[in-house]
Amino acid sequence: MTNQKSRLATAVALLMVSSGVAFAQGLTVELNRDQATASSIDNLAPYPAPQDGWTRYVIHLPYHLGEPVTNGPMFDPARSVELLVGKVMEVDCNTHRGSGELVSETVQGWGYSYLRAELGQDVMSTLMGCPDASKKEAFVAFAGTKTDYNSALPLVIYAPDDAVLRYRFWTADADYFEAR
Repeated sequence: MTNQKSRLATAVALLMVSSGVAFAQGLTVELNRDQATASSIDNLAPYPAPQDGWTRYVIHLPYHLGEPVTNGPMFDPARSVELLVGKVMEVDCNTHRGSGELVSETVQGWGYSYLRAELGQDVMSTLMGCPDASKKEAFVAFAGTKTDYNSALPLVIYAPDDAVLRYRFWTADADYFEAR
């Protein structure tokens, strides 16, 4: 398993370097660039390069019809994006959760926001008795949030190199229900 992860990390790093997204300070991973709006790609420039030991994840949200914003692409109040930052660790049959948070910061002079993952060292778990054979590699979430869906700007998240970013899209029902 470790050899597979090592080969995958090497392949991803080589792909990023050959496509011009590696920086001297850290690494940038762009997701969904082929589905991005022009303004989302253009708006990446002001974001700071990642520091040494950090990865900058850039999620370009696919254009979606919603409510127009001032410069064209759409903000959709019925959609959101859930972000989870964690680590792949050896765990047993218990439920595990790491300590950490996603801190919102602003690009000075631009007003664009981005998230920085501050991950702690502590991992909490339930305390069930587990057989030794239950050990496995699994994703353990350390920090998470939901954010608005806006294809005008990329979602930019900075995380330590040993962290993993996961995301998914949420859609609300069109109808509201009344409680009586």
